[in-house]
Amino acid sequence: VRDYFADVNGGTDSSPLTSFGSNLNAQNILINFHLTSIFDHSIFEAFSKVI
Repeated sequence: VRDYFADVNGGTDSSPLTSFGSNLNAQNILINFHLTSIFDHSIFEAFSKVI
């Protein structure tokens, strides 16, 4: 598993990429996900649009 976080490089990337190359059955699987915290205002905006 390779994780690319900008924190390692000193940046602020909020969507790291994870590639599962060690799985023999995987065929170029790429998962994008977004990191947030309870103190990030974007999560409150997202919930306000749902409600």
